[in-house]
Formats: sequence, C-alpha cells, structure tokens
Amino acid sequence: MISVDIGLEFRPKTVYDVDGTSVLSQLYYHLSKTLAEQAALKFAEEHGIDLVTLHPGFVLGPLLQPVLNITSEGMLNFIKKGQEIFPDGTFRFVDVRDVAYGHIQAFEISSASGRYCLVGRVAYSSEAFEILHKLYPAISVPETCKKEKPAGPPYHVSKERAKRLGIDFLPLETKVEEFKAVETEESMSGRGKLACVTGASGYIAAWLVKMLLERHYTVNATVRSLKDPQKTEHLLALDGAKERLHLFEANLLEEGSFDPAVDGCDCVFHTASPVNLSSSIPQVFFFYSLHFRVLVTYKRTFDLRVLISFTQFQAELVEPAVKGTLNVLQSCTKFPSIKRVVITSSTASIMITGKPLKPDTVMDETWFSSPVLSLLSPFKTLAEQAALKFAEEHGIDLVTLHPGFVLGPLLQPVLNATSEGMLNLIKTGKEMSIDGIYRFVDVRDVAYAHIQAFEIPSACGRYCLVGSVAYSSEALKIIHKLYPAISLPDTCKKEKPAGPPFHVSKERAKSLGIDFLPLEVSLKDMVESLMEKNFLIL
Repeated sequence: MISVDIGLEFRPKTVYDVDGTSVLSQLYYHLSKTLAEQAALKFAEEHGIDLVTLHPGFVLGPLLQPVLNITSEGMLNFIKKGQEIFPDGTFRFVDVRDVAYGHIQAFEISSASGRYCLVGRVAYSSEAFEILHKLYPAISVPETCKKEKPAGPPYHVSKERAKRLGIDFLPLETKVEEFKAVETEESMSGRGKLACVTGASGYIAAWLVKMLLERHYTVNATVRSLKDPQKTEHLLALDGAKERLHLFEANLLEEGSFDPAVDGCDCVFHTASPVNLSSSIPQVFFFYSLHFRVLVTYKRTFDLRVLISFTQFQAELVEPAVKGTLNVLQSCTKFPSIKRVVITSSTASIMITGKPLKPDTVMDETWFSSPVLSLLSPFKTLAEQAALKFAEEHGIDLVTLHPGFVLGPLLQPVLNATSEGMLNLIKTGKEMSIDGIYRFVDVRDVAYAHIQAFEIPSACGRYCLVGSVAYSSEALKIIHKLYPAISLPDTCKKEKPAGPPFHVSKERAKSLGIDFLPLEVSLKDMVESLMEKNFLIL
C-alpha cells in the first residue's frame, strides 16, 4: 500500500483506492516500492507485458517460514513492548492468505488488470491489542492503548476491485488470533456442537460436511447405503472425519429412519432429495411443462393427455420429496436439542410463476412457483410448502435456501445433475435449460450459506442463492477463453442480448454474509475438477 498512500491526507470519511500514487518520500522502503512499481509499469507498457500489481497493507496471519519477517517482527514487538510501528498508531490490516489468494486470482481471472488494493480493515493499534488481550488475558494492554480513540476506522481503503478477484477478507480477529498459531474463531464455531446432514454424499452436502468439520462441528451424516463406497469414501477422506464424522444409513420413505442421526443435534441440514433425471419421466414432463406454459400464455385449452405418466412421476419424485421432508421434520420434533432446521430447496420453487422474465425483472424470495408449471418445481415446491406448514404447526425454527444452477469443484466421485448437465453442455452443446438461461451459483457459496443460516440467530425464512444470471453461451465463452481446446458449439456463436436476461435479488443472501464467487472462478474450478476425475479429457 505504500506505493499508493504516502502523501495523501487521511480523514475518517476518506476512501482511497488504486488511483493514489505515493510522493517520493524519505522513507526508503516506501521509496523503493514506489519507484519499482513506476519502473515496472513503464517497462510493461513499452514491451507489451500484461502486468497486474497488488498492494497489500500490513500483513498478518500464520507464518510458514522459520524466521520473522518485517510485519511479524513488528507485531511481536508490539505485543511484547507496546512499541508502535507507525507514528499515528494506524494499521491497514490484511491476512497473508488473502494476499496469496489474490495473487492466484490475479492470474487466473482473465479480466484482471491494473492495480488492486488489498486491505481488509483499517484500525488503530489499540483495537488490535484489545482483541489480543481478550483472547489472551495474560497479554497486558500498554498504557498507550488505554487512551480513548475516535469511534470507527480512521479512514477507509476501497475493496471494490479486490472483490472482483473473489476476495472476501478474513476478519481482523482471525488474523490477530492466528498470528499466535491458534484456531480462529470461525474455525472453532462448531466446537461442542452436533449437526446432522441428510443426503451427505451429494454435491452440496459433501461440501457442507467438509466445511462443518473444518469448523470443528461433530457431524452425523446420512446416506442411502453404508455399503456403497461411492457414497462414503469421499466423506471419510475429509479432514476431521476420523474424529468427528459419524455415518448413518437412512431412507427418506421410512418413518423414524432419521431418528438416530438427529438425536442430540443442535441443527439439522436437510439436503437429501430425489432427482431421478435418468428415467423416462423427465421427457414426458418436460413436454408437459412446456406445453402447459405455452397454452396458458395463449389462454387455450390444456390437453390432459400429456399427463399419462403423472402417477409414475408422483411415485418417483413428488412423494419421496414431500414424505421424506416430513419424515425428517417428524424426527426433529422428538429431540428438543434441535435449535434450527435448514432445508436445501431450489430456485425452481421460486421462479416458475407464469410471470414474464425480462431484463428489468428482479426475482426474490416473495415469489412462489406453481407446482403445475415445470418439471423440477413440483416436488421442490410441494416439499417446501409441506415443510413450512409442518414447521409452523410444530414450532420448528425453519430456514429454506434456494440455490440456482450449482457449479464448482466436485468432492463426490460421481456426477450429479448440474455437473452432468455442465459436462454435456461443454462436450456437445446440449442445453439443460430450454431457453439457454442459467442462474449460476458456486457450490462453496451454497454450503457456506447453510452454515450461516444456522449460526446467525436472526436468519429466518427463505434465501435466494444466485451469483449471476447468464446465457449458456456466456459461460462457454469463458471456458473457451480459459481452455482454447474446448471448442464453442455453433449455438453459442449466435449473438445474445447484452446484459443479464433477468435478475435474482442478492439482498437477503448478503445478510448471511455471502459474497458470491465470480462465474469465472466457479467455471474454472469445475472444469479442473471434471478433468481431475477424468470426466473431461482435453
């Protein structure tokens, strides 16, 4: 940051960004950084080098090297002696892991360019010392830190460009605490807590189990068969699984099947749901769904003959989803230790309303799908409706999450519906959506949202989880740019309207602390994962 900020006047309302340039100061370290950047920018421009510069502040966090660097030595002297590093006692803190991640993102995100400020928080040294003292009472607070400081940060550093790199800065408490090589508050948030995850072998659920274990939760995970290694091995391989993961066999249609798994739990995450997209049902109901919507649009009579497979559809998808959800909730009523239930639903239970979707349309949590208008929404919508009614009648604290088309790396060894759909799109250009429009969200954002939906006391109701709405052609162009060997299907070469076809509100997702990963990151990580598991060979 010293190549950006030296010579600027700082006030509480000041927000400085990458447009700042340090004056040539008498502080030799500052001088060296400023002159080096100026020389690099000039040389890169003259020689056509694609150059990105990162500007971290005062770097904190755990050390890998065996010796002290300048910031760790400064922090150590500050802890032991109260010796200030900066005359005004003001620090621009950033975690070393955020800085390292920023470097990788600056290379991997093709649109990255120019300069990026990397500062998680601006604070007085006394604030950092008070955090340390609270964590470690044996560390006394120096007299200089006991003096009252103005409320709020002394000034601000813009995070806007850093967010484009997908950086969600770690809290200062994490940096200060891990400087002492102990567990972070977030990573310990599950200590002493027991959570149940149903359908744990699945795409979203496996990531949820991974994140819960990382936060020191003990996890009861249900799968359909303990004898199937494809449902258990990737879970047992997770860090912390040996000590804190317990697997249970459970059947959605069997009443009481989930009792052993939810017994004594603090929270139940119900992710299990039937998605049988390999049978003949989807073709029939895809036609039914499309045909019905067209007829409704033109106010014409609906031909009931397309419902020929309705009984089979009910038996294989709707009944397991609704009855399975009610069976899980029924088990939850038996154990008063359960504080909250979080259910994984879908935007399919939100968006199919018959309303036209236009570029100025903003879909939000107040929308409810009509069960008769699409293939996926019937069982998701009916399961949610049944869950809400049951929860209200039995006093269950219930939160429902509604992700869109989930992307990102796979933990499980088999393809799920969206990863298989994305693989087919990449290899053959075959669409999963009839209009080629997708509501993309990263699997890691979805898993994290589940934990936040439990841990944040004020969380309630429904949450849309969609990072971006885009045409499939946009996604494939990003993939082609990252992997030129992947050719674009002819359908993607047709021009699409500029901008998103519609919008999904992010306001409630933000209240869970979700800062969605960029689509580029999700796509790249998914392609890498598909190649690693040999589903995609270039």
